[in-house]
Amino acid sequence: MSTEKVEITVIKTKPLKSTTSVEGTLVQCSNNLWYAIITMRPSRNPWFMKAVSATSTGRTDISAEHFSMKCAGVNRPNPEDGVQTLLNALNGIEVPKDKIAY
Repeated sequence: MSTEKVEITVIKTKPLKSTTSVEGTLVQCSNNLWYAIITMRPSRNPWFMKAVSATSTGRTDISAEHFSMKCAGVNRPNPEDGVQTLLNALNGIEVPKDKIAY
């Protein structure tokens, strides 16, 4: 009996449609779950990128956060970096859990 761990991969991505100013990408992974990669810039903070559980329609569950990281630079972070960090989190690799300073 094999105990090999199957690596989770990305099946599909699509833009997150939002009626607010939230921008991001929806990601469907090989575990048949959807995740939202969200980029935001809170006041008096650098850019942040986070991944949360979501539905295929984009409804997010903010309490189910997989990573949250500060992003250096003045430009919006690349969503592909967020997808890779999400995959790392889902495959058991340690990822950032940065907090926003209010």
